[in-house]
Amino acid sequence: MPIMDGFEFHSEQKKDPRLAEIPTLIMTAGDSTHVTEILATSVGLLKKPFAQLEVLLSTVNGALGPHNPDFTRH
Repeated sequence: MPIMDGFEFHSEQKKDPRLAEIPTLIMTAGDSTHVTEILATSVGLLKKPFAQLEVLLSTVNGALGPHNPDFTRH
């Protein structure tokens, strides 16, 4: 992202009352000191690369919780 990275965006999102309630799923390629603190305010973490589509779908389905349309059904 040209203006800020994902960690900065997430921090700004949580400060804005209009955006703060939007669930955030963190997708990262590496270990970062930011990950631990961001996990406290996000619904989940997905580490890249993920080997199978099922890993992505399972993580997203778990993050959606009660709002889950279950994307694993075809």
